Amino acid sequence: MTTRALVVGMACLALLFFWGLGAHNRLMRLRAAIGKAFAQLDPLLAERLAWIESVLVPMLAGGAGAASAAPRAPAWSRLMAARDQFALALASVRGQPADAGAMHRLLLADSVLQGVWAELLGALPGVDEPFPGRAEWRSALDRLRHQERPLVAAFNEAVARYNRAAAQFPAVLLAQAFGFSAAAPMAAPGAPT
Repeated sequence: MTTRALVVGMACLALLFFWGLGAHNRLMRLRAAIGKAFAQLDPLLAERLAWIESVLVPMLAGGAGAASAAPRAPAWSRLMAARDQFALALASVRGQPADAGAMHRLLLADSVLQGVWAELLGALPGVDEPFPGRAEWRSALDRLRHQERPLVAAFNEAVARYNRAAAQFPAVLLAQAFGFSAAAPMAAPGAPT
């Protein structure tokens, strides 16, 4: 092997090494951007949970009296279960916002929570008169969901940038080797999941 061939070979290896290092760092930055985008959204999701806990639950549990609260007990129980499921899924996503499995669990929990809300804010079986404050609850929930929309869009854009970068050849080879799996976007608030 000649000196020239050795120099060319070493230059190619150095080029490959530095390309791999740059591609790895780019994927790390894009994955960190997903975490940063989710960190902006997280307080609003937590605010929704706090709102359920501090405003809605006491109203449902207290009611006008024991007789009026009794028919609401099954709906209240479903709301608490849906809230707990959402809180657990949210905690999981906080640790790994780029984890597609964790995001799918959060979206499923959000879908269940939306279904319970639809039941609570609509006509409840066994309750002849509408809930007092139902319109205010719907308005407050709509306000919270409306505030989430731009942050969900920013999160989805960060996920799309990361997924595009991880799917490009030859970076896809590096992504597979180092476990950079595709991230899952969030559905827009109010959209089916």
